[in-house]
Amino acid sequence: TACVGSNSSLAWTGGLTRLALHRLIRLAAHGRVDSLASLYSRMDNATLRPPVRFSLLLGHRWLVKSADADKPLPRSSAIFSLDLSGNRLTRVPAGPAGLLDRLSSLNLSSNRIVSLYSSDTCEAGWPHLCYWFRAVWLSLRVLDLSNNRIEAIGALQPWHQVSLNVLHLQNNRISRLDPLALGSRQLTASLMSLNLDDNLLTASSTSCSSLTQLRSLSLQRNLLVELNCSLLLPQTELLSKVLLSGNNISQLEHGCLLNLTGLQLIDLSDNQLRHFDHRSLRMQPRRSRSARARLVANGQRRTPVCDCRHVFARVLAEEERGGDDGTGGFAYPDWLNRRNSSCLFYEEDSEGRSTRLGHISDARHEDFLCLLGMQRQPLPDRFCPTVRNCTARCLHGCACYRSRGWSRASLLCRSSETADPAASQPVDLPAVRVDLSGLPAGRLRRVSKQSLRWSSAGLSAPLTELMLNSSGVEVVEPDALDFNQ
Repeated sequence: TACVGSNSSLAWTGGLTRLALHRLIRLAAHGRVDSLASLYSRMDNATLRPPVRFSLLLGHRWLVKSADADKPLPRSSAIFSLDLSGNRLTRVPAGPAGLLDRLSSLNLSSNRIVSLYSSDTCEAGWPHLCYWFRAVWLSLRVLDLSNNRIEAIGALQPWHQVSLNVLHLQNNRISRLDPLALGSRQLTASLMSLNLDDNLLTASSTSCSSLTQLRSLSLQRNLLVELNCSLLLPQTELLSKVLLSGNNISQLEHGCLLNLTGLQLIDLSDNQLRHFDHRSLRMQPRRSRSARARLVANGQRRTPVCDCRHVFARVLAEEERGGDDGTGGFAYPDWLNRRNSSCLFYEEDSEGRSTRLGHISDARHEDFLCLLGMQRQPLPDRFCPTVRNCTARCLHGCACYRSRGWSRASLLCRSSETADPAASQPVDLPAVRVDLSGLPAGRLRRVSKQSLRWSSAGLSAPLTELMLNSSGVEVVEPDALDFNQ
């Protein structure tokens, strides 16, 4: 038995319903309607005249076999919420989904559903369509398939033409989420909350970028190893909550949050992040401190490094100044659970390996240092106004450190095995502190202008502390420390 209706309203009796039914029956008689999927497809086909819209379906096998169009049709049901959770269902029941044309919420959680596909209800060709929920496509808003045994959401769209608002898929065995499965026009324009917690998804198998109306996305306790925001997250102002805790994320894409102007919470706790680069977590500036997004990042399985690029150094600066120095707003998220967030801070050491463990809640600006190696790094223009693309690097055999913005830099060559390391190579560093103490006897007997040379005028200007103690110095020439000449 089937009931079809006009575009404007249901027609339980009358010529239009009978005409539509007779046409479908004639199609069935010629073998063109032999499954639930083909029946739905024919009902959606614009070649049926007058145009009809499917409302209820009961006993589609009878429709294929019988020509009795006068059989009584089922009445519409008033049920809007159906809970079938905690049973032993192995597939989505087509009966309730076909009868209850006012159904708004369907709970199929905690069953034994393995697949969302069936030869009866899905078309394998193009376009990829499934008709599990075709009867309730105008009313169904909440679908709960959590705690089942679903292994993949492929290119077939199991919710064809359904405008879902909330979709629960957590605690399954999903290892693949095809972009086409979430790419239907209705779903991308309606879905607001998607829960995929406790599955087997990796970054390469997951894309939610097409869900332009999404407000909340939860992918906790999956197998994500990197956060490619442009692929994983819809780049819209509507997305407000992103939960990614309990994955294996070890790196963040630069500019990851820049387009998420409505983001209020991002949870990256319990991952493997070692670096929280400010370029990855910078956002469009918020007007006030209270309007900032909240960041949860404690409990990393690898102890993070709090260097000069760490986002918390920017957070501290904004909180002290009352906003970003360039925009006047707050461009970085508020770091929650600060007292539970441990970090490794560089300790100035001549070998460049010393670190100390601390909490970011106790950190000061000068604690956020970067270790500078032999690879050149760009310098701010103020240090070399006459040179374009000015760069800095450390000296061979020494250790160098710098703070954010190069407000503080140190050159440490203590106990260096290189004979007067600063004399053999010019200093490319705007060092505030230069430590040449403890050099082996005889390495630095005479201190002259050649003992400490800078590669560019202006790089010596920041120097305020020079240490030459315990280095066997016998003579200091009169102009040895006149670095302005």
